[in-house]
Amino acid sequence: MKYSDTGLFTKEQIRLAKNIARNIKKLRDTGCTVFGKQWTLQAYLNDDFEHKDDLQSSVSGYRIPYLDCGRIDDSGADDEEFFEDGYITED
Repeated sequence: MKYSDTGLFTKEQIRLAKNIARNIKKLRDTGCTVFGKQWTLQAYLNDDFEHKDDLQSSVSGYRIPYLDCGRIDDSGADDEEFFEDGYITED
């Protein structure tokens, strides 16, 4: 296949991609962080996401709640986010 034959998206595909981008922006504008996990897009509340355990070493056991925004192909990201130890003070 020639390189010039690649990337020829249909008008419908372009329209759908732009719609997805607009909706992600709207979701972000409402206070969510949209994050690409291994096989899905997930939306977290910004305030919750600011307290995630960056080292993936949390022993708190408190998984951050999220909204599933749909399946994607492999992003290579880890699958779960947990709150940093000490952030949650009650069950």
